[in-house]
Amino acid sequence: MVMRWILILAILVACAPENTNIVVPANDSLEDIPKEIEQTGLTSDSPQVVVSEVVSCFDVDGGLNEFERGRVFNGTDDVLDSCLFSQKEGVNVPLDQLAEYSCDSNNVVADIIDCEFGCESGTCRSAPRTKFSLVENGECVVNSTFGAAIKVSECYNDCLTQTFCDKKDIKTTSVALPWQLSCLVGTEQWVVEKWVDFEVSRPVTVILGASVEASEWARVQIYRKGDWFVSSIIDEQAPNQNRCFYPFSGETKVSLSPGKYEVRIGARAIGPDLLRSFNAQNLTVSFI
Repeated sequence: MVMRWILILAILVACAPENTNIVVPANDSLEDIPKEIEQTGLTSDSPQVVVSEVVSCFDVDGGLNEFERGRVFNGTDDVLDSCLFSQKEGVNVPLDQLAEYSCDSNNVVADIIDCEFGCESGTCRSAPRTKFSLVENGECVVNSTFGAAIKVSECYNDCLTQTFCDKKDIKTTSVALPWQLSCLVGTEQWVVEKWVDFEVSRPVTVILGASVEASEWARVQIYRKGDWFVSSIIDEQAPNQNRCFYPFSGETKVSLSPGKYEVRIGARAIGPDLLRSFNAQNLTVSFI
């Protein structure tokens, strides 16, 4: 009888479950373990469970896609695709470039992409911006409003004094051109006058463009009321001097705070025959 109980006790001890240790990261509990885990060492011979975290990088827009704003995060970094700026005198000036973030293994990396039509809200634009004409073919209308932010408040003469805007079939002995204009003057001094005054009602970032015809050196510049220089749209010499009505054009990207602004035009004669002509044609704005 005693032998029977000893045998039963031995069988019960042999069938008792082993103690199983679960190793988890420090300061974690089973409930805190991420869903994405790697389990190793779980066998009938080795009952321990080793839990380690798998770090993953996610790109919401699926890689390099400059026309869709993406978000990239890897547990450490969390970034959005963003347009780039440069700083000029404390003002952020937008660039036509995009920082496009993506994953390289588990790392967040950035590619700098040139946007053909500009960068806006963390994406490259897929088409050109709409251009509004403040002045079109010399025609300027007071109180014209653009983008509910810019209003033309005053229009001035688009042909500078002491310059000549009439094309004439004139040839002189000193200037041998197929056609020559009546724009001979005797000074190298700048002639600078107002072209257009406009008002800004809310902070905006815009591209201002201009086209003019002039002889040897032309300027179109933006000033804030109070003689504060903002930017140049055109400041250029003609590659072929002694030629009247050379076509000039240019653009500038500026951030404008609410207030009053003026566009100034200027011309200067620099060649041996001191030609000075000027004819302002177009002034445009497109909003960013």
